[in-house]
Amino acid sequence: MTVLTEIPGLSRVREHFLDLLPERLETIAMSLQAASHGVDPAQIAALLEPADITLHRIAGAAGSLKLGDLGAHARRTELEVAAYRFACRESDPSDFNRVATEIEDFVAAASAV
Repeated sequence: MTVLTEIPGLSRVREHFLDLLPERLETIAMSLQAASHGVDPAQIAALLEPADITLHRIAGAAGSLKLGDLGAHARRTELEVAAYRFACRESDPSDFNRVATEIEDFVAAASAV
């Protein structure tokens, strides 16, 4: 079985991913900040879309780059955001503070990577 670090060029891909991580975390944080000023559920759902997309990208790539904990945390947060966005489209969302805390926790943890 091939060890992940033996794949040619993988370390460069991992470095590039980590170089882009602060920008991606900023996108997530800005999306949350904008959503916190949303005036109705549909607008809040739309404003959280960049966070949802970015979390999905992080979750998908991190595991392949030996960043499994980061990927798992991103996936959990993505699922929370997606569920909240769905609730916004279907009815009044339950608790914005819960999803906001989940996003803030992910950004803080990912910043330490």
